[in-house]
Amino acid sequence: MFYVYVHRKADTGEVFYVGKGTGGRASLRTGRTEYWRRVADKHGHVVEILEYFESEKLAFKHEIALISLHRLTGVQIVNLTFGGEGASGRVHSVATKEKMSRAHTGKKMSAEAIFKMSIASKGRKQKPESIAKTAAANRGRKRSAESIAKTAAGLAGKRLSDKHRASLRKAWEKRRSMPISHETRARISAAQRARIRRPWTDEEKRRASESKKGFVMPEESKRKISEALKRKFAERRAAGFKR
Repeated sequence: MFYVYVHRKADTGEVFYVGKGTGGRASLRTGRTEYWRRVADKHGHVVEILEYFESEKLAFKHEIALISLHRLTGVQIVNLTFGGEGASGRVHSVATKEKMSRAHTGKKMSAEAIFKMSIASKGRKQKPESIAKTAAANRGRKRSAESIAKTAAGLAGKRLSDKHRASLRKAWEKRRSMPISHETRARISAAQRARIRRPWTDEEKRRASESKKGFVMPEESKRKISEALKRKFAERRAAGFKR
């Protein structure tokens, strides 16, 4: 289903944008013009879906008519065109994708743009259905050897900053302090049992062996593991389990 929607200023209720969309397009801030963002940031915005259509062509006609009506009546809207552009679900050809890729290769975002994206993304949570779709799309997908090699080459020699390490440590400590539900414990246990029953392949053994070559565990890590095991065994004995 296609629909025509308007964005109203949250403080005054005035219409400042008319659009056509499908799915969740009306609620998205991405893909808007700078003019739209300035008005939305200043006044806030409220989404209102006016009418649904089975045909995109009919939705476009209604959009064009609404934009013309608002302009004729003197309403200040931020639409830069008369409407009717674009197509929902458009799929770019391979040649177009390659051109777009070449045009963006080597480009780096400014520090200001990165900061704005970071601020806009903070506190944003994906919907459960979106998470489920992403998980289903990635389930069973295997990266090629070339992709793994590129990632390894890009990370070679890189060291995390002290600030990054501190944030990771803080996040990990917070995660460890959170209680694990019985359902999650059951899934972890089932996954571990399935892995124990399945013997490792020669490739898995080789990769595990190579990853351990030259690795020396720091004394601090050894001490923490030893203390954690002692606490675990003490808790088990207190609960009546034999070591």
